[in-house]
Amino acid sequence: MKAMIAAWLATASLITASLATTDLAAAAPAKEIRIGMITTFTTAVGSVGKAARQGVDLALKRLGDKMDGIPVKVFYADDGGKPALAKSKTDELILQDHVDFIIGYNFSNMLLAAYNSAMGAKVFTFSLNAGPKNIAGEDCSPYFFAIGHQNDMEARGIGEVLNRRNIHSLYLVAPNYAAGVEMVNGVKSTFKGKVLGQSLTKWPDQLEFSAEISQIQATNPEAVFIFLTTRYAVQFMNQFNQAGLKDRIPVYSVATFDQFNLNVVGPMSIGSYATNYWVQDLDAPANKTFVAAYKKTYGGDVAGNAVAGYDAVNLIDSAVRAVKGDISDKAAVHAALKKADFASVRGRFSFSANQFPVEDIYLQQVARDDKGEIVLKTVGKAVEQIQSDAPTACHMPAL
Repeated sequence: MKAMIAAWLATASLITASLATTDLAAAAPAKEIRIGMITTFTTAVGSVGKAARQGVDLALKRLGDKMDGIPVKVFYADDGGKPALAKSKTDELILQDHVDFIIGYNFSNMLLAAYNSAMGAKVFTFSLNAGPKNIAGEDCSPYFFAIGHQNDMEARGIGEVLNRRNIHSLYLVAPNYAAGVEMVNGVKSTFKGKVLGQSLTKWPDQLEFSAEISQIQATNPEAVFIFLTTRYAVQFMNQFNQAGLKDRIPVYSVATFDQFNLNVVGPMSIGSYATNYWVQDLDAPANKTFVAAYKKTYGGDVAGNAVAGYDAVNLIDSAVRAVKGDISDKAAVHAALKKADFASVRGRFSFSANQFPVEDIYLQQVARDDKGEIVLKTVGKAVEQIQSDAPTACHMPAL
């Protein structure tokens, strides 16, 4: 009997030791941090995806391609501007590449197509640009963080600027997909004047805006709001200029004038206004470091889409360091991410309850600098520390 008890005690000791070893192994740092980056790298709007990758690559270079001493491996995927492809590529990143984090999604229709896959797999996902209002509200998830904005933040800032400038009538133009509709609604939510009309253009095929220009001429608003990116902005402003409206009706915009089209669209857009959550000349230490590194590495002005990519990597790094590399503890990783304990290039930056940014929105104007070059000149702030207006609809489940 004594022999049996001794044997049992010995076995119990071995089991206890084994469990302790297992617990220690589970708490051990990861051997590799695997990040999936998916966005639109090709098609006519591929430049924005390439800029986002520049920001990601630049941040990783600054970190020595390591987080808390752990090597980082990035898997890049192109959604090709097709929602179905965005979903399938997201599935590949999760099931084949076994990524720990996902960064990307420039367009809302791409994010919405892939969202359930990423959330169902419980992979922390960071949207660099897309910020649909439903995800900020009833469809929020502890595994999703918007790094750029809620879609309508800058548009709401436009409405506030128009009010301060005593603009009483407005016409709106935006593409007919999730972000375009939310931009239009964002302006209308804060603008106190009268909206004389709006046009939701066919996305992504429409490059002819004569019908919209005719409506603007007919309604004769005091200002026009547009949300048109890359080549769409060039085409619209060219036709707007040809119609003789440039010097009559000021244009206010979101995501319309940027590094990629300013040299082309700028001459026909002098005097136009734009709102952005980041400006190149922002006086913040992290931003100065970022801008200097970007120019040294890539040359030219900083592409705005690089900002969120750069911040996303540094946010993930802050969480990895906080949990000492043990990214298997998702609750701890989540708590660290929510703190946003990193130096954002935007200066003041935090997350609201639904994990969308709280940030300043700046007003810029297309102008010529002292050298005669066309630039986006910072005029001031459109609104300070704006945040998502949908947190009350978000019932964030605990991990």
